[in-house]
Amino acid sequence: MTVARRMSFAAAAAELCLTPSAVSHRIARLERALDLRPGRS
Repeated sequence: MTVARRMSFAAAAAELCLTPSAVSHRIARLERALDLRPGRS
């Protein structure tokens, strides 16, 4: 929800004390779990 609110991976990452890459990986994992995006599990 932070990414959606901030409209930016970098801003969300700063707020969450994570790297933008970590936020991106978490979003990708969530998308796969929700079957929104094909890829590795």
